[in-house]
Amino acid sequence: TPQVGVSAGKRYIVSGWIKTQSMANKYFGAYGVEARIQWYSSLGVLLKTENIASGLKGTTAWTRYEKSFIAPANAVKARLQLQTTGIFTTGTAWFDTWGIVP
Repeated sequence: TPQVGVSAGKRYIVSGWIKTQSMANKYFGAYGVEARIQWYSSLGVLLKTENIASGLKGTTAWTRYEKSFIAPANAVKARLQLQTTGIFTTGTAWFDTWGIVP
């Protein structure tokens, strides 16, 4: 996802929807679907990563996730990271209507 401008010390709400189907991994336990926010400095340095949802497995209905965050010191950009994790992970994940709002 593209980066968006943020102000350090300001509160932001991150929200969106996730649905999964048959998310599995027969080799490793650490896998699933996750949504995270990453905060960056003006030099593009990753300052902090925070989870909104993680470790989603199996089949789930559309579920809304929402979490409030304070942008860390020196943060000028933020980026959402929506992904499946773990090598050999199978299944499908859908992400809808994700956003970062003050």
